[in-house]
Amino acid sequence: MLLFANYSFAQSGADSSSVKAFCDTTYRIKINPSLPEYLIHYHCNYIYIEEKEAISTEITVTVCSLSTPKMIDTIHYVILGCDPLYVTSPSFKETRPEFSDVNFDGFIDMRLLDIRGDRGDFAYCYYLFDPKERVFRINQEFSELLATGAKFDYSKKQFTTSWITNNFCEGYCWEENTYGVINNHPVLVEQVISEIGNKGKLRRRIITTKQNIGGIMKTVKTDYEEIDDK
Repeated sequence: MLLFANYSFAQSGADSSSVKAFCDTTYRIKINPSLPEYLIHYHCNYIYIEEKEAISTEITVTVCSLSTPKMIDTIHYVILGCDPLYVTSPSFKETRPEFSDVNFDGFIDMRLLDIRGDRGDFAYCYYLFDPKERVFRINQEFSELLATGAKFDYSKKQFTTSWITNNFCEGYCWEENTYGVINNHPVLVEQVISEIGNKGKLRRRIITTKQNIGGIMKTVKTDYEEIDDK
């Protein structure tokens, strides 16, 4: 889907800040078989604000259709305090736009870089394609749930998010949430929670599985596993 990509380093300046372009990439995307192809231009600058002695990353995304030269939409935002060194390298695939159908409606959506965390991980915002208006619109629900990624099962039209609930739990404490999509809204359908519990002097791993039954999350299975502390 990549039409062309180049990385330029042309310098310009303005008042109390300096601006430097570090990526300029255009993607050719087939949103849906019923629509013409789209050109999505992804442009990045880094801005150094002398007054605050801070570097931020400025991102501008322009969208147009191959069927008309007219620009359809522009997305512009700034990631405050994001060092451009983490997004300039072509090897950093996780910082580039990603195009996939995250709400299972048959139209390709767009993932954009949102922030880089203290641990070097990235978070994202999601723009869902609106087939009526034929533009990308940011979706807060999907952005919040998918900020750090997920596993997608397109055969079931579900996605699963997971995270560690306790960093001092020797890898035993985690949670997995599986969502379906109803009327363009993510709906929790299953939840699996792993945690540590005690039975007398013995430690046990407890795995609880809950499912959405009539709109209420109910426990359907609980498994126990003894932990060898030796």
